[in-house]
Amino acid sequence: MTAAAEGHGVVIADPCLAVERLRAGILVAPFGEVVQNGASYFLVYPPSPVVQPMLRALADTLLRLADENRGLEAAAAPST
Repeated sequence: MTAAAEGHGVVIADPCLAVERLRAGILVAPFGEVVQNGASYFLVYPPSPVVQPMLRALADTLLRLADENRGLEAAAAPST
């Protein structure tokens, strides 16, 4: 992304990683389409009651951040 931002070509990247540069106008998205690759992330852990509260807090934070990123992606998407 840095090379593209410095004028050395193009980049194919996850919009979540580029949202700040897109908002700032450092990079532009020339097409309105975003291709979904089907990649997913999973949080898995053993059922130990000792770590449950900490892991629940982590899971809640990750879900909140994912929701925020979805909103940022929508805001950064070029209007068609």
